Amino acid sequence: MSKSRVAVHLLIVVAVGGGVLYTIHDQIGLFTSVSRLKAFILSFGVFAPVVFIALQALQVVVAPIPGQVMGFASGYIFGGYWGTLYSIIGITLGSFVAFVIARRVGRAYVERVVDPDIVERFDSMIDERGVMAVFVLFLIPGLPDDAICFIAGLSLIRIRTLVVLAFVGRLPAFLIVNVAGGELAESRIESMVGLLVLLVALSVLGYRYQEQILSLGRSR
Repeated sequence: MSKSRVAVHLLIVVAVGGGVLYTIHDQIGLFTSVSRLKAFILSFGVFAPVVFIALQALQVVVAPIPGQVMGFASGYIFGGYWGTLYSIIGITLGSFVAFVIARRVGRAYVERVVDPDIVERFDSMIDERGVMAVFVLFLIPGLPDDAICFIAGLSLIRIRTLVVLAFVGRLPAFLIVNVAGGELAESRIESMVGLLVLLVALSVLGYRYQEQILSLGRSR
């Protein structure tokens, strides 16, 4: 793809993202309240799932909203299992866009939009361990998944493989957080707290033992 076509694609992403953000700029506070976010999303009627999927995809590329926070909201709005479906579709679409942008535009762009410390921390790991590293990084809850999408896009791993890794690796955490959101909607506070504690525990264990997990797989 030529640089001019890449520029056009980037302009489209920025324009769409900017349009969405401009449309909801006076409602930006709704992202701090799951009840307000639920009312906003459901106001779109039958298109509510489409709107949510678009917002979830958009946050991967341009918005500073953690995907798992949106995942909790989708569980609260749509229920644990439908919420998981909508979240993972949105996350996978957004991840695909991030992979393509990084692959087409290159390292200079990624180093401008991603914190240099994060690039330095994960770039060498992905370069040395390949597919297994990307899978483990997506699997561990709490890591900067969206930034990792851009960094992984710089690797030699095929885009279709990265999409599968993002889908499979991020699914368990999104299932847990969506079910937790669904439990909150049903006022089952104890089970919600238990699920969130489980998610934190998995995050701590995954981070602590990431090298051991990586050693289970082979390098590229």
